[in-house]
This record gives sequence, C-alpha cells and structure tokens, in this order.
Amino acid sequence: MGGRSVPTYDPTSGAKYTPNPRFDAERGAKLVKACQTSNINVTAMLSILIDKMEVDKDGRPVWADEYVPAQEGLPITKDS
Repeated sequence: MGGRSVPTYDPTSGAKYTPNPRFDAERGAKLVKACQTSNINVTAMLSILIDKMEVDKDGRPVWADEYVPAQEGLPITKDS
C-alpha cells in the first residue's frame, strides 16, 4: 500500500488539506473507472468515500486493525 508516512495537518487551521496520493496501477485504474462510471471527479470520489468511512470514538477507521499491524510498546524494566 505504498509508504506508511502519516500526514501532518492542523485541522484547526481551517486551511484546505491537499493530499498527493500515488496509487499502484490496479488501484489507480479502479479509482478512475469508478469516477468515470459515476461521472464525478477524483476529489469528489475520495470525499464521498471519506464521508462514508466508519470510525470509532477516537476517529480511527473501524477496519484499521486489518491493515495496520499493532505496535508493541517498549519493554519496561525497573531501571526505566
């Protein structure tokens, strides 16, 4: 799924967020076809998908655990 870099953005700024996603050929083709057959542009398609994305109380997508491996904490020792 490409790089794992987390975007930095301050939602309190009120500024529009402009992502620059790069998709592999298969996902790109799927996205373009979906936009063409729906007669909407990529920005509208991504906005609709985001609006429909189910999130938990913390804003985390409910499906995230399927794609993002759980991070283990550092071991705690008595000297820590």
